[in-house]
Amino acid sequence: MIDELVRIGILLDLSHAGVNTTKSAMDYMDENYPGIPYICHHSLPIDLCKDEPDALPLGCNRNITYE
Repeated sequence: MIDELVRIGILLDLSHAGVNTTKSAMDYMDENYPGIPYICHHSLPIDLCKDEPDALPLGCNRNITYE
């Protein structure tokens, strides 16, 4: 799927992918398409909400990690 997205000029958005999928996709892009960007368009740092009363230990687990 990544090859087809690159072929037709669509930017890869990893916002809804899990951590392992995101890492794999980033590695694949870096190895096969150096210089072509990919993004996490509407994600925030995982610990952004960590100080909220009902937050998980790291904040919001749907946001991206620093890895």
